[in-house]
Amino acid sequence: MFSEPTLSQLDQMSIDGIEYYQYLSDKFGADIKFFDEMISRFYSAISTDKSLFFEYCDANSIDNGSELGDYLYEMFNNLCRYNHGGVFELFKSKQAEWGAPRVSLRPEDAPNNSDIEMLADEIIIYRGMSKDEYDNKSFTQHWTTDINEAIKFATTIYSDLPIGVVVKAKINKQDVIYYDNNDPEKEVIPNLEKIREIELIDFNKQ
Repeated sequence: MFSEPTLSQLDQMSIDGIEYYQYLSDKFGADIKFFDEMISRFYSAISTDKSLFFEYCDANSIDNGSELGDYLYEMFNNLCRYNHGGVFELFKSKQAEWGAPRVSLRPEDAPNNSDIEMLADEIIIYRGMSKDEYDNKSFTQHWTTDINEAIKFATTIYSDLPIGVVVKAKINKQDVIYYDNNDPEKEVIPNLEKIREIELIDFNKQ
């Protein structure tokens, strides 16, 4: 398991440290120690100079072009995002590739300039996702009020995989954590425990 300081640091970043550890352990075995070390080292780093990461790899004989190097580099970038703008920036800018851990946005992590009051009391939201995500019902918090955005995500993000799916759900306004009316993607960040009436839709008929 990750060290207690690392688990605490990941919790501050709204990342489930146990889930992340299990995922990395299955993939990298004993080399997971490098993630533990790197998170502890760079969690509070003032500088986000990428050369620090490459120096770390050189000092530990890690090929930064390997899969391990790629996954470590993505985590380093997530630490940089968090150090620059906190959990919200990490949540909004995190990339899905290279095993980036899931970030769960909490109400206290959202900015105060939300446009939630502009939403109807009950809204319909959509999410484009992989078939695996749908089958596992382990949804992330990136949803939208625009079905076309969900369709675009499902059909373009997974261009090298089986085509994604689109899910429709309902949520009450008071259960939305953040919404920016000026966001071109019309993203809604919900409390996942409050979404209901989840159904798979045939977007080819839209």
